[in-house]
Amino acid sequence: MSNSVDTDTDDLRPEYELDYGQAIRGKYYEHAMRAKRLVEIDQDLLDAFPDARELNAALRSLVEASKHVKRAA
Repeated sequence: MSNSVDTDTDDLRPEYELDYGQAIRGKYYEHAMRAKRLVEIDQDLLDAFPDARELNAALRSLVEASKHVKRAA
């Protein structure tokens, strides 16, 4: 038995075929980034913090340290 896909038969109904000719790349990108609270992290930081747990721990340490710094008015 073969696991290959039979490309000779196309059983997709015509009404399900999509025309991507009028599509706008990235139309919802900004909204998706805000909705998921995603941020872009620079490569040098990704190298220093290879997973979310380590990055979150470093950020929490920074927040905690900033609480002890007297701010100039």
